[in-house]
Amino acid sequence: MSHWIPENSVLSFEDTAFGCTSGKTSMAIDGYGNVYGCSLMVSMDGLSAGNINDDPIKEIWNRSQVFNDFRKLTYDQVQGPCSDCDDLSKCMAGCRACAYSLTGLTNGSDLRCPSAKG
Repeated sequence: MSHWIPENSVLSFEDTAFGCTSGKTSMAIDGYGNVYGCSLMVSMDGLSAGNINDDPIKEIWNRSQVFNDFRKLTYDQVQGPCSDCDDLSKCMAGCRACAYSLTGLTNGSDLRCPSAKG
């Protein structure tokens, strides 16, 4: 039983959903109590979902704008070279932490991909 995901919640990956599990089935908390979608996002201020010293983890999980935005991302929102790649449905848009660090966008292309480099 999960402590913050309701038992009747269905977290499925739609055919057009990003493959990143940040804010869907994973999160990370740094030593200061800041909550992120994964450990790669730690210290990226723009990706902080909240702080457990200010709000209960359940509230952060359910109400964080950052997590809710991750949960809603679909392929048609991808920006950059990945947006028209034939392999998008296979890679599922790559890593959101890497895309954010390289483009400043949560829906940006993961530019580590050889196809994105052209």
